[in-house]
Amino acid sequence: MNIEGIDVDIRVRNNKRMRRFQIGTDKRRMQVYASVPSWVEMDYVEALLKENVDTLREMQKEIDQSKKEIDFSSMYLFGKKYNIEHKDGKTKIGEINNNTIILYGDMMESAARLGRSLFKKELPRMMDECVQVTGRAPKEFRIKRMKTKWGTCNVVAERIWINLVLVQMPEEIIKEVITHELTHLYVHNHGSEFKKLMDDFYPGWDKIEKANMEYNKYGGIIR
Repeated sequence: MNIEGIDVDIRVRNNKRMRRFQIGTDKRRMQVYASVPSWVEMDYVEALLKENVDTLREMQKEIDQSKKEIDFSSMYLFGKKYNIEHKDGKTKIGEINNNTIILYGDMMESAARLGRSLFKKELPRMMDECVQVTGRAPKEFRIKRMKTKWGTCNVVAERIWINLVLVQMPEEIIKEVITHELTHLYVHNHGSEFKKLMDDFYPGWDKIEKANMEYNKYGGIIR
């Protein structure tokens, strides 16, 4: 929905307990959005958004500033840098052509779809290699976007989640994160026992984690 030149992504929620609409910024998709209950008429939503157009303008400024911090001329996959070629039109999964990645439509979404597809193919191999080292395997592992963590481990369900963002990083960083989460199947906290096991499973892991943080400072197109 366009409100005085601002594109607002309308997200309809089928949540009966939701009683009001919410507006915010989605820094991953670089959008201003409005979450609205499914029972609200769109004419009413449009009227409310127009009443809050000043807030929408401030949110759009945030998005514009965030876009300036992203390099849309290149991106990384497993630590390798590729040039980006953009084609307008319908958003679909990106394609690799030698040292160039072709992105379609929404560049960030096209890149994310490509990253997820490649990660699904490569993650099982990396997980298996880390399992061989640690001697523990999760009952399941999945990929998802996470705001503040590289990975999580549900020790009760023995389920590991790996952040999609990691697909941009070198394999050694991804394996360190996997090993970190697998180690939580032995020790649930980050105390001395955990650190000792990590020293055994992945020597130099603490330096890898620091490199991980430095790498993130560059900012990737997949967020």
